Amino acid sequence: MAPINKGKHQGKALVAGATAGVLEICTTYPIEYTKTVMQLSTEKLTTGQVIKTTLKENGFLGLYRGLPSMVYFAAPKAAIRFSSFEVCTNLLTGPHGEDMFHLGSAKGFIAGLGAGTAEAIFVTTPQETIKVRLINDAFRTDGPPKYKSFFHGVSSIVKEFGITGVYKGLVPTIFKVSTVRFIIRACFLPCLIF
Repeated sequence: MAPINKGKHQGKALVAGATAGVLEICTTYPIEYTKTVMQLSTEKLTTGQVIKTTLKENGFLGLYRGLPSMVYFAAPKAAIRFSSFEVCTNLLTGPHGEDMFHLGSAKGFIAGLGAGTAEAIFVTTPQETIKVRLINDAFRTDGPPKYKSFFHGVSSIVKEFGITGVYKGLVPTIFKVSTVRFIIRACFLPCLIF
């Protein structure tokens, strides 16, 4: 009798995903900060200019300005991604570990589409909308920033635009997060492994 492949525990996937998300954003945030400053600047800035100016005016920690807004979403984003992937995989797997729908290698791709869609709906779209509005507000030139903190900003954005206001661009975000990300992984990851 063949061994039964049990699905992975979703709680472990949730904790692992949350931890990975926080570590990922803390590691890559200076790049995100630099990119966002360049996008919002009215001047033509190079990456080097942004980094040099930030270090001169605010020190190394200046490259982490706005980090809390990303960290608040990093853990839920990764947790949703990992746990929903496990849920989708388990839904496609029979009680004895068999491939219920005979999907073969497409099973992981389909589970990835489901995970990406859940991530886009529950975290990525609100995160991106809030992040852009908060960073744009911090760089206003027509007066002082409207938002005093992350939580004040979120409550103000929801009051002004409603809950649907944080879901602008949902369909393109679902497409980006679910399909494009997993197509790239499906096409290029096997090439890197072999």
